[in-house]
Amino acid sequence: MGIASIVTGVLGLICCPGLFSVAAIITGYLAKKDGNPENAKLGKIGLILGIVGLVLAILWGILAATGVIDTSFSASAG
Repeated sequence: MGIASIVTGVLGLICCPGLFSVAAIITGYLAKKDGNPENAKLGKIGLILGIVGLVLAILWGILAATGVIDTSFSASAG
């Protein structure tokens, strides 16, 4: 679970912040709850990555909703 937490945490930072970040938080919590100390350390890292990814996703959503970030992907020639 610790390795899965780190992998989903990194994917949450790189590709799909909302979905993978939530998965990293859940698997990180489960890994910390496990009795293995090495697994708990990996779970803590994944948990932190998941929280950072989720905060960035929420921040991006707020900025896009308020119009600070332009989300139109139309190309203009000219």
